[in-house]
Amino acid sequence: MTAPAHRAEPSPPQVCEPADSPANLPTRDYAGDGDGDGVGLVPQIALAPGAVVDGTRYRLVAWLGDGGMGVVYEAEHLDLGRRVALKVLRSEACRRPDRLAMFRAEARALASIRSPFIVELYDFAELGDGRAMFAMELLRGRTLRSALAHGPLELSHAIAVLRQICKGLTAAHAAGILHRDVKPENIFLTTVDGRPDCVRLLDFGVSAIMSERGRVRGRVAGTPWYFAPELVSGLPHDGRADLYALGCTAFEILVGRRPFEGNEGEVLLAHIGREPPRFAEVAAVPPQLAAIEAVVQRCLAKRPEDRFASAVELEAALCEVQIACGLTTAHDDLALPEVEPRRRARLREAMPHADDHARAHRRRVRGWWRLGGALAGMVMAGTILHTWPSEAARADVETLVEAARHAAAQAYFVYPPPDDPDRATAYDHVLRLEAIGGLAGVEASHRARELRSEFTGTLVRLGDRYWGLEGGAAFAIDYYACALVFDPDHVHARERASLTIGEVVALRDKARDHAFTRDELAAASPLLALAEDDERLRTERLAALAPLVAERSASTRAALDRLSQRDDPPTRARPVAPGSTPAGRPLPSQSPELAAPAVDTATPALAPIVADDPATATAASTAGDAATVRARVREGRVALTSGEPATASRRFEAALALDADDADAHAGLAEAEFELGHASSAMRHARLAARRRPNDAALRLLWGDACFTAYRYADALTQYQRALELGHAAAAARVAKVRAKLIE
Repeated sequence: MTAPAHRAEPSPPQVCEPADSPANLPTRDYAGDGDGDGVGLVPQIALAPGAVVDGTRYRLVAWLGDGGMGVVYEAEHLDLGRRVALKVLRSEACRRPDRLAMFRAEARALASIRSPFIVELYDFAELGDGRAMFAMELLRGRTLRSALAHGPLELSHAIAVLRQICKGLTAAHAAGILHRDVKPENIFLTTVDGRPDCVRLLDFGVSAIMSERGRVRGRVAGTPWYFAPELVSGLPHDGRADLYALGCTAFEILVGRRPFEGNEGEVLLAHIGREPPRFAEVAAVPPQLAAIEAVVQRCLAKRPEDRFASAVELEAALCEVQIACGLTTAHDDLALPEVEPRRRARLREAMPHADDHARAHRRRVRGWWRLGGALAGMVMAGTILHTWPSEAARADVETLVEAARHAAAQAYFVYPPPDDPDRATAYDHVLRLEAIGGLAGVEASHRARELRSEFTGTLVRLGDRYWGLEGGAAFAIDYYACALVFDPDHVHARERASLTIGEVVALRDKARDHAFTRDELAAASPLLALAEDDERLRTERLAALAPLVAERSASTRAALDRLSQRDDPPTRARPVAPGSTPAGRPLPSQSPELAAPAVDTATPALAPIVADDPATATAASTAGDAATVRARVREGRVALTSGEPATASRRFEAALALDADDADAHAGLAEAEFELGHASSAMRHARLAARRRPNDAALRLLWGDACFTAYRYADALTQYQRALELGHAAAAARVAKVRAKLIE
């Protein structure tokens, strides 16, 4: 750790370290040879003010502070006259080879990085008593922790600080180094050439050298309140663990508290088992923070793959937030992040320049002076007249609004059509509106908010239309999920979709990047047709989609055939051609990576009967379907008992093609998928079954096993504890196992 040069010294004894420093305790007045048994002890070199450190050209000036392994002094080079921060390893640490190796690794790590955003290393040496030391840049200023003592940072200030941290991490990661302890205490704000709040990253003492594969396994080091979930769980990790810690730091910068509070054990469990709170849930925050909140939430995603891919990508997102909010900062002369050329060109065009901030600052200062009041008013008026949206700019805004509504009218809210995956969706147009800067951006942002509200309402109404229908809940869940893309805080949609914030963020990011696979678009395609109010057009669209979906699932094709023959209300039966027995897995309309409830596009099959009385037809159809469903479930159970999970899976799928809400079929499919090693699918079907059988202890145990296999230990603990409450004999051992895993 490099301590601030202005830190007040304690009442000093005869050496620079405070009286209660470990270096001054009686048992630590000697440095050992590393065996730790007292043999070969040599006198520890006294480090007193004014003394020259033996074997070096450094004279000590003052004690500055303590790090985890070393003591930091201010020192002066005798020949160069340069003041440095001198970090000396504690004597007791020299008797521990692992700590000494970590200290040397810190020196090598710092020496391998060349970045103005990371504290600079000048020299490295070992003292005659065996202690190691190195000299590094002496910083004058304060830590970010000290800055936060006065409250959260303003958004423009926060963006400037966070961008610089990203640049420091980018340099470290490019050198193959993880910081692993990003937190406000290790972020120093100094003044360079008269400009305040220039960032330096400190304390690479717990950094780890990444392997050639870009991932590391090893001892968890760092600060629990900023641990990434993969560190808590002991999983492989990479630079995205630093981005999670930076997300925790950003949350604290903007809100004034960390995302998870409590003791160490509680916080570690929260990192892997609880979604981070929304800003508004923990503090009164201005609406302006909405844009950056989405960025922070993505940093805090539980799965590394759901976070930004790199610090470069995160910095680009911060630039886009700054553009959307029309802000200038004191650090707008920072180099733009090296993202792909088209995106970088957009940033170059829209990002403010350093002189923009200077001009804005001068205008604010003049506003305080009465004599300059008239001049400031003229300058402001001139600026407004110069930048007021032109007719062309307003026309561009209206064009985007119309394009968004046109896409929504075709039900291209979030998903593009399968045959044209690059077609702009309503969500694309909303994002384009929100990206418009300047005064034109004020009107564009207002219209974008209107569209978000409008599209959210439409999607929620579509969800409500299918929620209460037999076999329709799965479609409704997808509509609610799409609504959450536009408004993540919509209470009704969140309750019914049962998606975590991370899952919504992942869906939103796929929609933004057009990253849906062909299978995902095909699976979502029934939603485009079901949004049609006109029955004839709905039937035509479903029929047109049938060939595409048939390539992937016979059951989905059968479901589309049945949907095209249904009237509103959907419970009315119609005769269908005999001989059609759908089979195959229901095709989900969500990416399996989202771990969201499966969207089963099947609807209840209609028995091949002909009846004049609609009521008779409906009753006969229902009875026939129920008998077939029970038969398929029994066949699936037999296959499971016989050790044939693949066969069992097909039988349960066939049952769900007839009745998408059958709890026994979902429970059986969860068990089969678990046996096949498909943990995510097993969790999904266990959750769907538990909605209808909430007090099934065996089902809860199975759900917990699937979560445990997927490394979702907190979720596993929840299900095991529920199974224990319901009296399952095996649950207690499972609870103990997962608790042991959580505290490893």
